[in-house]
Amino acid sequence: MKTLIGMILGVLIIGNIWFYPLVATGERFEDSYYVWNFDIDQSGMVHVEVEFHIFAVPFRMTTWELSYDRKWGDKMTNIEAQEKTGEDIKVEMKQYSETVQYSYRFRPKSAGEDIEFTVEYDLEDGLIEIVDEVSYFEFWWTSGENFMHFLTDVYLPAGSEVLFISELEPQEVSGRTKPIVHFEGKTKGMGVRNGIGVAFSEVGKSNLEEGDGAYNAEEYVEARSYYEEALAFYEGINPFYGMGSDEYFGELSEEFDVLIQPTYMGFSSVSAYTQVLENLRDKIEMCQEKAEEKTREADTLFSEGKALFEEKKYEGALETFQKAQELYRSQGESEKAELCQQYSDMCSGFIEEQRKREEANRLLGEGIAYSEQGDCGLAVEKLEQALSLYEELGDEEKAQECTDRIQSCEGQEEEESEDGGFCLGSTFILLGLGLLMFSKKRTQGRSAHD
Repeated sequence: MKTLIGMILGVLIIGNIWFYPLVATGERFEDSYYVWNFDIDQSGMVHVEVEFHIFAVPFRMTTWELSYDRKWGDKMTNIEAQEKTGEDIKVEMKQYSETVQYSYRFRPKSAGEDIEFTVEYDLEDGLIEIVDEVSYFEFWWTSGENFMHFLTDVYLPAGSEVLFISELEPQEVSGRTKPIVHFEGKTKGMGVRNGIGVAFSEVGKSNLEEGDGAYNAEEYVEARSYYEEALAFYEGINPFYGMGSDEYFGELSEEFDVLIQPTYMGFSSVSAYTQVLENLRDKIEMCQEKAEEKTREADTLFSEGKALFEEKKYEGALETFQKAQELYRSQGESEKAELCQQYSDMCSGFIEEQRKREEANRLLGEGIAYSEQGDCGLAVEKLEQALSLYEELGDEEKAQECTDRIQSCEGQEEEESEDGGFCLGSTFILLGLGLLMFSKKRTQGRSAHD
């Protein structure tokens, strides 16, 4: 009897164990879905946000589980989980030989209820450099249900371009400044990995854009340098498009312990890839021709500047040398640009000397005029200012003339001061005598009349 009861209980237990995954993995979750967002920054840190939208659960549930590659176990940090209501969810982690399992424990949900919650965390050191300057991000997970939809967006660092995508075919690749790779699909089954892989780089695209910017600014040597960097990079990924690309990707998979099975290539075909290389080679050649043309233009300006300089037309020469210098610099002709700078400095010096001489001559003329008008104070002031400028110019003759005139003015002032004191006293005496004589004549006149 006990044996029979034990057998019945065993059958019930085994049947329940078998029935649970059948229910859980059936099409009960076909209307439910995940929303994954992976935001990759320049340093290789990946911020992950996954939304769980599980509708009308078929039985009472308190936990949802996802498993990841074991390598992420120590790299998942800052894990937070919240229900749609804002209530915190407890997160538990178990490590196995090849996977790490996360259990998200929420408030018990009865059959027919919805489960909606969000989990966020960071993946440290989430990128692998599979080729020089090419980063690869691979991520996969497993779950305990089938037929559940998922939407996935991978945000690449600004300025990047997608080189290839592995495992899952993207629905869309968009975003010029910050590329976004969008996937849609369904989970594959219990314990079956659902993964994505994206290879990208900033080198080719950034150098190409910098080259175009320099070319538009007519800086052809700089543009050529950027185009050459871009060409070297794109030539370096030639194995992606070569005859043995499948074997090559297999070697990379083995070397870096990833799974690379391209479903999308950044260049749609081998011919599109080779056309990019040809376009870059054409741009490099065009830059060379344009640079030589600009250098010849600068040489012509330099010759014109020298002619003006020899004619002592320094302002015109300065302007011409500056134009030539700008062209030389834009084409990387540093020695010729430095020679233009030397001539420009000399022109500036001569222009300043001319300005000072004109100012000194004006002040000297004003000093002479004031001196002739007898205003020695203003005359000396102007002459001293002129003297200072002539000394700066090293014009000894004019400086001496100023000194002589200053001394003459100062001597004249002293004489006038002495003569002015004597004459004033005499004037008062004569004036007094004149008044006295005039008074006597009037008195005598009146006496005679009387």
